[in-house]
Amino acid sequence: MTNGADIRAVAVSAPLPRGGNAKAYVEDVLALEISEYARALAEELGASVRTHRLVFPYLEDLTNALGAKVRTVVETLCDAIEDAKEIDYVAIPLRRAEEASWVVEALCRYGKAFFSIPYSRGEEAKIARLIMDISTKAGPVEAAHFAVSFGEQPQTPYFPATASREAATMLSLLYPTYLRRAVEHGEELRSAVEKLARRVTRAAETALESFNVPRKLYLDYSLSPWMEDSVAAVIEDMKGEGLTRPGTHSAIFEINMAIRDAAERYRGIGYNEVMLPVAEDNRLKELVASGELGLQLLVSYVSVCVAGLDMVLLPLDVDDRFLVSLMRDLNAIRSVKGRAVGMRVILVDARPGDTVELGFFGRTPVADPYR
Repeated sequence: MTNGADIRAVAVSAPLPRGGNAKAYVEDVLALEISEYARALAEELGASVRTHRLVFPYLEDLTNALGAKVRTVVETLCDAIEDAKEIDYVAIPLRRAEEASWVVEALCRYGKAFFSIPYSRGEEAKIARLIMDISTKAGPVEAAHFAVSFGEQPQTPYFPATASREAATMLSLLYPTYLRRAVEHGEELRSAVEKLARRVTRAAETALESFNVPRKLYLDYSLSPWMEDSVAAVIEDMKGEGLTRPGTHSAIFEINMAIRDAAERYRGIGYNEVMLPVAEDNRLKELVASGELGLQLLVSYVSVCVAGLDMVLLPLDVDDRFLVSLMRDLNAIRSVKGRAVGMRVILVDARPGDTVELGFFGRTPVADPYR
């Protein structure tokens, strides 16, 4: 694809099984030609496809449909996915925290698995304890594979907070560099996003006809970063000054309006918003490391139009009460926005401003929880 855009993920959302057993169900899902479809799409667009993903229905619904225990279903699905070379990641959503006692063990055992649960006021203490346990017992890299959703998890190719509601083929895009070049050349933002959406959608529709993948096609046009391909840099380019200066909320809102216009016209699904995952954006890392950007300002961006509080490292000495209060704030924001909001925070034994090795996310700074 020209001008700096790629396919971040090709994801298939699996349907709920109609009886049978877990082994046969996952074999049917893995028989889909996801990687073949992705290769054809990449060739058509002259782009790369970064990851291949699977999204399952709620675990509780799967266990009911298959007549099996939770552990049996999780182990059968995850064992098969771990052995599947063509699938990079799998999302398994839950409905209740009380069903999640095994998540820490599963995250330690399965490197491809992602899990999420929706926030519930009645379960917030259990959720806070689960976040603590995942960070301390599984580790910070594994903690990146778990999220809390405020509102039900949407169907989206973005992980971890996603849930399958129907069989579909879904795409997410990586295009901060594309937008930065468009802004530099004076192109109108909505026109640039619409042009990209039209081209990708047409190519994706054409490729669907040749492969065994679900015929329903959706795209999540969220603007997400990957390291030097920085969303924060896009916002700063638009403003002409730093992210933490006034005007950021307005710039994010402008980008989101362009994204939502494209989503309404070209098969949009999921979040369709600006995303600011700290550990995935090198400019955000710089701002957090310097102390200029902290948790409170990141939460304020969520209140306007960012998809969630994502990939934020916090010091381990924040307690359960702090996490409960943070979740209540995000739930209040979700109620005002009327849209799902995600939270992925990772607790580490370090101080604000320190950097921690976070696997393939690289060294990532710890945010000040009170700034």
